[in-house]
Order: sequence, then C-alpha cells, then structure tokens
Amino acid sequence: MSNRSLPKLVLLTLLISVAAFVTVRLRQPPPAPPEAGPALPSLVDRVNDVARITIQRASASTSLVRIAEGDGVKWTLPDRDGFPADPDRVRERLLQLRDLRLREAKTSNPEFYARLGVQDVKQGDSSSPRTTLVTLFDGAGKDLGSLILGDTADLGTPSPDRPPVPGQYVRRPGELQSWLADGSVWMDSEPMNWVDRRVVSIPRERLRSATMHRLRAAGPAEPGATPDLKISRPDPGVATFEVADMPAGSSFKPNQVPDQIISPLAFLSMEEVRKDPGTVVGQSDPEAAGDQAAVPASVVYETFDGVRVRVSTGFADGRWWASVHAEPNGEVFVPAAVPEGESEAARSERESADAARSARFTSAATEMERLNARVKGWLFAIPQFEARRLSASLEDLLAPPTPTEPAPPVGPAQPGSLPEGSPLPPPPAGQP
Repeated sequence: MSNRSLPKLVLLTLLISVAAFVTVRLRQPPPAPPEAGPALPSLVDRVNDVARITIQRASASTSLVRIAEGDGVKWTLPDRDGFPADPDRVRERLLQLRDLRLREAKTSNPEFYARLGVQDVKQGDSSSPRTTLVTLFDGAGKDLGSLILGDTADLGTPSPDRPPVPGQYVRRPGELQSWLADGSVWMDSEPMNWVDRRVVSIPRERLRSATMHRLRAAGPAEPGATPDLKISRPDPGVATFEVADMPAGSSFKPNQVPDQIISPLAFLSMEEVRKDPGTVVGQSDPEAAGDQAAVPASVVYETFDGVRVRVSTGFADGRWWASVHAEPNGEVFVPAAVPEGESEAARSERESADAARSARFTSAATEMERLNARVKGWLFAIPQFEARRLSASLEDLLAPPTPTEPAPPVGPAQPGSLPEGSPLPPPPAGQP
C-alpha cells in the first residue's frame, strides 16, 4: 500500500465508525422522562408521623416541634419558648404538602432556577424572598423528605364559574429537575404567623363588671384598695354600664367613654409572646409622659356566667405586655323560682330558659379551663393603645369642671336713678 492511500483509508475507517455509532444511538430508546407523582412521596402514608418541621428562607428560618401532652399531642415553637402553634394551621399545611403532585417537568438548568423561584436557599440572599426550603422529620429524627417551594402559578380555570386552579414550582434539593406541581402551599418562616393571636375573647353582652387598679409597683393590686375605675350593670338586658363614685354634675371628655375598658377583652390580640419571668407586670414605661400615656394596671372582669378574668400589664424591652388569668367568680347557676299557678306554657318556657342558662355556665367553665391552660405562665405583647385603654382612670376620663362666670359688680346708685330691679313708681293721677 502506498503512502498516498493511507490517509484515505484512515478517513474511511473514521467515517464508518461514526456511522456505526450513530446507528447504535438511534436504535436505543430515548431516556425516560422524569417521573411525575407526589412531590414528597414519603409523606403520602406518613403525614401523621411528622414530628418536626424546619422552614428556611433567605431572610429567616424557624421550626415547629410536636410534643406529647397528656393523652394527645401539640405543636410548639422553639423560637418562642415552646409556645403552642395553631394545630389546625399546622395540619392544613402538612396536608397541602402531602397533596402536592408533580405535574410538568420544567428546567434542569440551574441558571434558570431563579426564574421559577426554586434556587437553593442562601441566608441573606435578597433575590429570593419567597423561595422556601421545607424539611420534615419523624419522631426518631429521620428525614421524611425536603422540598424547595418556589413561585406560584395559575393552572387555568376549569369552568367560568370556578376559580383558577393553583399551581407552584418546586424542586427537590440535590436534584437538577424542577417541576410545576398541582396545588400550592405557603410555609411561613415568621414564628408568630403560626400562632392563633387571640389571647382572650369575651363579648360585651356577657360582662357584668370591670374593676381597674393602677399598679404603683410590680405585683397585683392590694386587696381592698380603692379602684381607679369601676363600671357595672345589674343584668345583661341593661345596655349601659354605671360608673361607681361618679362625681355629681360631672361629664366625660369628648370621645371618652368609661366602658372603653371593656373593648380589649372582646378581642385581645398578641403581637409577640414570651415566658413570664414574674418581674414585668407593674413596670412602667420610663419615657411615657402626659395624660394619654399608658401606665401599668390590673383589670378584673366578671361575667354573668360565673367567670372572672384578670388582665395585668407592664412594660419591658420597648413593649407593653399583658398577663391573663381566669378563675370562678363565685357565681353559680340557680334555677328560676316556680310561681304559683304556673301554666304549662309558662313552665315549658321557664325550663327552657333554665336549661340555656345552665348550659352557658357549663360552657363558661370549660372555656375558663382552656384559657388558663393556654395563657398560664405567659406574657403577651399588646399595642400601646390597648395598654392605655386598660389603664384609663375615672379622673382621666372626666372633663374639667366648667368655670362659672362671676356676676358683674354693682356700682353705687346715681342720683335720680333706681337700683336695678326696683319697681317703677305709680303714674300721677289722671294719667294712663
């Protein structure tokens, strides 16, 4: 073989090899597409085994822990001294995670993750405020799965009279493939957003009285001390609360009413929560000044159905805090007296009313027990204006007395004049 033929032979061999390689590749089946299905497969049958949830965002992170309590369990927030989370809220989010199903494969190129919000979560990365990494563990600390939750998407409207179907972009950590999933879930990294923020909620119609003592030092009001404000009414049918020791002839300032002290109890909401160290209630705000400043106070509310609730306040760490305690007020259910000659219809009406009142007392007792179980040993941060309502004294509410203008001075009588108010002399005879 000549030297001239050798390059041609090498080129021919290379072409044959390439053709064979392409032929083999064309005969092979295409790679299987990524498998759709549950976003968190291990959660499908083990949602009740979840005992710890960690939630991480670029801006913050938190966790929820399930602990045993009596015959049941409760979810708690380690970031808030173990205060209980709202169990219904936790349960709802876990079911939403369980029901997320991978619908459509999206990008597997990390350069495009940020467009869907499924990039890796990095602390301090302000470019991904919504991106959330959720990791689930069982009671033994075993990882039950994790998922990166990205932006939400609209999957279309099944019919004109139905809302759009929600979707969300997701990615499993460590996998390149991202997905559009059926369903969506919001996992908040702010601990207080997992809490039922209602501290106590007793409507006005149940309240019989409210007695407020301002606290001059840390601790409860002294027994027998004269209250700074007390209001009451004899029965629920009376709409207006009477003010004890109301000065005669006095009136209230514009936009000031004594029963504003009742408003916080109807819906007292917390901004934050902490363990009660026993040194906060009774502490004043060192920078507070003026008539409208809040001061530490203790308010005792009594209801018509046997409950006494005490709300006490104090200032610490730039916030007003409230402690809450409930107890029986000594009121017991007493059936109505049976009048003589009571008709059958009247008897039925009386017994029905007694049954309703008895049920209210029973329900109030149960409510009191549940309230104490939740609030005992805790302090709740409340807005400054609520602290002000709880400490407004009668003196603060009263308008200043209206000064009476002095009578004009009476000067000496002038010659030929009559003092003011003197009767005129009778006319001369013969004149009309």
